[in-house]
Amino acid sequence: MEVSSVFCGNNAEVGSWPAEGIRSTLTNQDTVRALCEKFGIPADYAPSCAGGDGWACKAPPHLKSAAICVYEDALDAGMRLPLHPFYSKLLRHYGLAPSQLTPNAWRYMAAFVVLCSDLGHKPRLSVFRHFFTICICKNKGMDGWHFFKPHKVSEYDRRYRLFSTTTSLPNNDGWKEKFFFLSSPTATWPCPVNWGKLTPEAAGDSKLSTKAQKVIQELYNKKESERPNLLSLLAEHKLAAALALATPLKMEVSSGRIGPTSPNVKSPNVVASTPVSPPAGSMTSDQLLSKPANADGDDWLRTVLNKTADVMIKESSLLRQQLSEARESEAAAKAEVVAARKSEMAIKAELGKARKSEATAKLEVAKRRKSEAAAKARLSEARKSEAAAKAQVIATKAKLEDIIKSEVATKAELMSTKAALQDMKKSAVVAAKAELAAAKAKVKKMGNEYFEDFVRLHNLMMDGIESSFDKVSKSQLGASQPGTDNPEQTQHEKHW
Repeated sequence: MEVSSVFCGNNAEVGSWPAEGIRSTLTNQDTVRALCEKFGIPADYAPSCAGGDGWACKAPPHLKSAAICVYEDALDAGMRLPLHPFYSKLLRHYGLAPSQLTPNAWRYMAAFVVLCSDLGHKPRLSVFRHFFTICICKNKGMDGWHFFKPHKVSEYDRRYRLFSTTTSLPNNDGWKEKFFFLSSPTATWPCPVNWGKLTPEAAGDSKLSTKAQKVIQELYNKKESERPNLLSLLAEHKLAAALALATPLKMEVSSGRIGPTSPNVKSPNVVASTPVSPPAGSMTSDQLLSKPANADGDDWLRTVLNKTADVMIKESSLLRQQLSEARESEAAAKAEVVAARKSEMAIKAELGKARKSEATAKLEVAKRRKSEAAAKARLSEARKSEAAAKAQVIATKAKLEDIIKSEVATKAELMSTKAALQDMKKSAVVAAKAELAAAKAKVKKMGNEYFEDFVRLHNLMMDGIESSFDKVSKSQLGASQPGTDNPEQTQHEKHW
């Protein structure tokens, strides 16, 4: 048997499981190999002893989490390799590794498999959960391990007990210190490898199918006196029905025993070519055919025939169970095919809807893009109009500024003209006054007769001078403000 290297480490990490503080006493490879041969573990399963630094809740580092922990007491209680499909399904349901079940938990599981096999039924997880409940070990230092116990019979729950309670189960003292690791010949195990935690959903009541209810009813029909004792049942059957048998069976005598074997797979109880004692539940051909010295010939023959018939009945029961499982698997496969076809049709319908939705979405996107392009064009035109308006406003502002500048210049020129006219008026008045004074003096000389005529002439001259200056002033004002009429100008023009 090929054995992997021994697991040992000096710097082990300590986690939250109490099992990490427990070291195995199985530190010798020969001891581990002998246990594998004793319990019929096939040669393609590679064992590794834990050494002095191994722990049960974590696979050795060199095995890369591909190994499970196996307790010697669990093998003695009913655990077998390869794992029975019922064992694998139970472990997957609860999310637990094999080493998280106590030895007595394996006893309940093995006895349940044996009982179902005797009745010709497939061991069902829902039926097992109907009769047993899983519990977490709450004793100090027991966190992580689990056990099964029958449901309590009470006023509100009168579930039938499968096994009688005339004898108590073994206490398995020191079982936690006797473990080793086992690597599977396949890539993966059919059950969890790492330790897990039980969830309330997994521990709750299970739904029972019609077949499961029939099996339960058949078990209920048994009288209380007919309920088997668990330990006696395991002792009588020697765990034969609990062995992992997954292929059709045939009788084999060449291996030195009579019992169920697989046609294409090595018997899990035969290890290579090394002579091994026959497994529990089988007898060798020498034992079957050897006649005791004091036995009667007819009695001996009857005994041999009865034992042979028992073996054939058990094999027939297993064949019926396998046939039933095959039919159930076929029905399940057909149901899966139908479901897959329905799912495919539904997916195609959804795909058609999705494609229609996609086409509609594309049309909407095209419409939105056209609207967006039109909006961009309108925005561009608006920006151009805005730019033209801004340019026009700027030009208008420039024109207004030029007009304002021209008006300012005109006002300045007008003020200058007014000042010049005022100066000219003052000069003319002064000159007129001087002439008047001279005229007055002359008049005084000429006589009074000419005085009045002179005065009138003087007044007329003065009026003419003022009218002339006013006319010039008005003409200047009219040039800056065209279209305005001056009544005084018209009066003076008439006067003149």
